[in-house]
Amino acid sequence: MVTRNVASTFDLLPAIDLRGGRVVRLEQGDFDRETAFSDDPVAIARSFVDAGARWLHVVDLDGARSGTPRHRGVASAIAGVTRGLARIEVAGGLRSDGAIDDAIALGARRVVLGTAALRHPDWVGRVIERLGPACVVVALDIRDGQAVGEGWRIGASGIPVEDAIARLLDVGVATFEVTAIERDGL
Repeated sequence: MVTRNVASTFDLLPAIDLRGGRVVRLEQGDFDRETAFSDDPVAIARSFVDAGARWLHVVDLDGARSGTPRHRGVASAIAGVTRGLARIEVAGGLRSDGAIDDAIALGARRVVLGTAALRHPDWVGRVIERLGPACVVVALDIRDGQAVGEGWRIGASGIPVEDAIARLLDVGVATFEVTAIERDGL
């Protein structure tokens, strides 16, 4: 177990998961078990803000799967309509400095790193040095006590959650978002 003297906060983050330009939900991260909710992600963002959300979690599922962001335009439009009302964080396919810089340029206040953070914690440390710890979040997908990259892929290898957290704390990560894969989307 990882124990550190760190103050904790808890924020609700309504998620806008994007696949094929639509807002969807995947059951347990399974791309074959998708429920579509809307063809208008910007309207969904507005409804979350109107309901009081101060942060929005915009996930490019296509980008997560391919390793390269695919929904920059949608994320930019969401940032535009929520500017001054809510902040957004962008996730999915952010595996290079260029992709991270693009996300910040389109209006994201934070970038969320997942698979790349587990595979390259030293790189995450360099991103934090450049942007600051408040701008970088690490998403941990947890299955059977393991933090796994490519959490949607059954059988994806992982490392014990405690080890992942300790490594990432050591490189300066201050914010984690954790998903229990077996309950995700249910």
